[in-house]
Amino acid sequence: MTEPAIARSAMTDSFPIERRSEVREPTNIRARICYGENFGAWADCIIKNLSKSGAMLEVAAVYPIPQTFTLIHIPGGVAFTANIKWRRGDLCGVFMKDRTELKLIPASEPNKIRDIWAALAT
Repeated sequence: MTEPAIARSAMTDSFPIERRSEVREPTNIRARICYGENFGAWADCIIKNLSKSGAMLEVAAVYPIPQTFTLIHIPGGVAFTANIKWRRGDLCGVFMKDRTELKLIPASEPNKIRDIWAALAT
């Protein structure tokens, strides 16, 4: 009788090889995905893990998220331009660039993303 594959691999000293160049920290951070004209389309999500340049997001699979969008890290007061690298079910991996410190943008300066963040952060 053959043992299940999972039992065989658990008995060996081999582990999956980590291919990421950066460490990802597990998180559970409230965030919002914004896209479309004047950022009129959005989806709330949870940042499940985070690194310097990427994240894994949990967002309901029913949302048709575009390839590129703005991700607002609500408690951190920062926004990123994010590009989807993969998506499976309610999870997606993104590459993040163009970090914007929303807290540093004066309220007198028009900025739609800062205004969205300010409404969510209260």
